[in-house]
Amino acid sequence: MQHSTPLRFFKPGLFFLLFFIGCTKQGPQGPAGAQGPQGQQGQQGAQGVAPTPTIVGYWTGAWSYDLSSFPTNPYNFLFRSDGTVKIYENFDTAASSLYEGTYAVHGDTVSGIYRGSFTFVAVVDSDYTFMQGFWGNTTDQKIGLFFTAK
Repeated sequence: MQHSTPLRFFKPGLFFLLFFIGCTKQGPQGPAGAQGPQGQQGQQGAQGVAPTPTIVGYWTGAWSYDLSSFPTNPYNFLFRSDGTVKIYENFDTAASSLYEGTYAVHGDTVSGIYRGSFTFVAVVDSDYTFMQGFWGNTTDQKIGLFFTAK
């Protein structure tokens, strides 16, 4: 007859303890809320967490000729994930004037340049569904107002 020793039970218990400690659930991939060059936020990684808002997508709005008039002229943006933007000056994108440009997001500010010298700077809301700001050119960045919504 063999005597049972405490080590006989200790080894399997230690194995299971180390196994379960090593199998903890991983957290988010990268820092939560970290912004990339186009304002896209880091991957959340947790289930049940809504995707982080992004500037990427089609936005419709209007622009004005000066700083004192309410914007009424069509001004639409197609922000792409690679930092480029298409700007349309008509609601019918097939018949619209089309301009290509680039943009950047810094916190809640979106800025860009198109047609070589036309610029825009806007403040975007925290949901990334509405922005308003100024359009201009490289010498006078505040010629008129604009707003746009996603």
